[in-house]
Amino acid sequence: KNILSFTATRAIDINAQERDYKTRNTKQIIRGHNIMSDTLNIENIGYKFTEIVESKQWKELQEKYNKCDDIYVLGHGGNMAIADHTAVDMSRLSNGTKNAMCPGSCVVATSLINDTNFEQWMVSWLKQMTTTRTKSQMKRSLVYGISSSGTSKDTLKALQWASDNGMETCLITAK
Repeated sequence: KNILSFTATRAIDINAQERDYKTRNTKQIIRGHNIMSDTLNIENIGYKFTEIVESKQWKELQEKYNKCDDIYVLGHGGNMAIADHTAVDMSRLSNGTKNAMCPGSCVVATSLINDTNFEQWMVSWLKQMTTTRTKSQMKRSLVYGISSSGTSKDTLKALQWASDNGMETCLITAK
């Protein structure tokens, strides 16, 4: 399910860039956007935020989160960094009521990729993390994937394994 999305835009103003180049050494130039840089389109961001948190999908995610004890946060690349930080904050901000974890170490990832393959390494990690969990505990667990494209095979396979084993799942994506 597509729960969160954002739009990235590229702001380019060639004429302004040429004017700025000519005056750059003599004065500070202040403008509403940074020329030639990737920016997040924040027009109506308050509305977008409200739209997301009031959506049916967000309410479903909140219900899953509220009823779970264990949360397994997944992503790779930059999304692994976000997933790792998310897991830390979930545990910290819940005052210990949520046990959130992430395979955030490159040592863990490369070891499991070497032992299995890229598409299966997250499944292998989830199996290791849940090997002593009862069916009741698995039902109170949430596997939370982050994938910008929504098509990351390792993350999708882990979510499928989690669903097949009675765990709640969600995918945060930009699609």
